[in-house]
This record gives sequence, C-alpha cells and structure tokens, in this order.
Amino acid sequence: MRQRRVHVTCDTKSDHGRRILRGILAHASVLRLPWHLRWGPTLPGRAEVGTFDGLIVQIGNRAQALQVARLDIPTVNTSSLLADPGFPSVIPDNHAIGQLAAEYLTRRLYRSFAFVGTDTHQYSRERGEAFLDALGDQPVARMPAAASRSDYPALRRAIRNLPTGTAIFAANDYFARQVVEAATAAKRSISGDLAVLGVDAEEEIGAALGFRLTSIDPDAMRIGREAAALLDRFIDGARAPSTPIRIPPCGVVEHGSTEIATGDDPYLPLAL
Repeated sequence: MRQRRVHVTCDTKSDHGRRILRGILAHASVLRLPWHLRWGPTLPGRAEVGTFDGLIVQIGNRAQALQVARLDIPTVNTSSLLADPGFPSVIPDNHAIGQLAAEYLTRRLYRSFAFVGTDTHQYSRERGEAFLDALGDQPVARMPAAASRSDYPALRRAIRNLPTGTAIFAANDYFARQVVEAATAAKRSISGDLAVLGVDAEEEIGAALGFRLTSIDPDAMRIGREAAALLDRFIDGARAPSTPIRIPPCGVVEHGSTEIATGDDPYLPLAL
C-alpha cells in the first residue's frame, strides 16, 4: 500500500479534540498503515489540497462545510454541531448521552432536574431531547447556555431560583463551567446544594475551576479510530454511509460535582 497523506483539522486545545486525534493515530499505528498525517486548526488551502489523499475534520459551521466541499477531497466529519454537514460522519451518539445522563442522575436519587444547552447546536438539541424523554413526566427546568458574557445574568437568575438538590445536566463541559461560575455568583454551591453533570471529560476545565466535574465520556478516541477507518474505505472507493456512524458513550467519569451534602432530606445523595 502506498503512503497516504491525510490532513486532520481538529480543536487540539480541547481534550475531546486531542482524543480524536489520538484515535486517528492509533488506527494508523495498530494496523501499521503507511499514513503521513498533518494536523492543525485550519483547513489546507486549495493550492496544497492536491497533495492530500483525504481529510478528517470537525466541521463547526455551514461556512466551513462549504469550504470543505470546494476542496473536493474524500472527507470524514467528526462533529455533530450541524444537523447535516453534507459529509460522511462519525459522531457521538448524542441520544445515548442524554439517556445516560438521566439514568445516572436518577440512580443517585435526585428528584429535581435542569438542562443547560443551546438550540443552535445539533448535539445539544439531541442530548437535551433524550434527557427529557428519559426522565418522562418529571419536570425539567430548561436554561439556555450563555452565548456571551451579557447572557450570564439570565443564567445566574435561573440557577438562583432552582430548588435545593437540583441536578443540572449540561450539554458539554464548557456549559457545565458556565453553570459553576453562575452558581458561584448566585451564592449557590455545586456539591453543596446543586449538582452538575457535563459531557466530554475535559480535564483542563476542572483544573481551571479548582475541582473536577463529573462528566460523560463520549469515547472520542473511538470516534477518531472509526473516522480513520471510514476514510480508508472511502479513499479505496467504498460508498459513503447514508447516515452518520454514532459512537455510544463509554461511561461516566465521576468526580465531586454530582455529590450533594445531605441536610434534612434523607433522599438526597450522600456525599462520598
């Protein structure tokens, strides 16, 4: 097999993006494939795209999707920001993530719930819908994530009004960080009277907050491996799948943000 040159465009500032990249590298290494990889935050230019056999990219918006289409190169997408990016995709199973969030929090005997996300991102819509569906008739407060600093007062007010013992599911760890910051400003306590569960297991966010978040691991390394395998088949002439390949989460990484100290209510989870 001749050497294949593959360009990877991903967010290497996030743990999620770095894990996808490690999965891509693992695919080539384990199978001893003659891959030459280049990665970075930007797409290759039209002048150099002819030197690559394929592209793996986290498509973040419609303009980027159009830019990728103009490159006219075998491409696999690893982002679920858009409902239909127009390319073969390997993405998190967002419905399974939302369902796992509900199952995990109800097992810990929480009785009041909230969801923080955004309707502008497909993954957030899917995770929120699955979370609400899995909780059935239980009421869920829906709170929009802050798109800018000017949105923080509304999030802070919403969190201030939540009942004690509310478990908040955030569509990702960046939104979970907003919850922690807004709760602090509202004089509410994560692990004191509120709990928060995020997604992506972003370790650097925990370091910035001073404590680690409980978070669902979407198995980003497997997303990277499966994306690389799909690109291999795609370059060899296989037909692209008509629907995204959805990778189920591999579990919940537990830390202190979902432990609430008990007061008079014996049904609140015990702090470990």
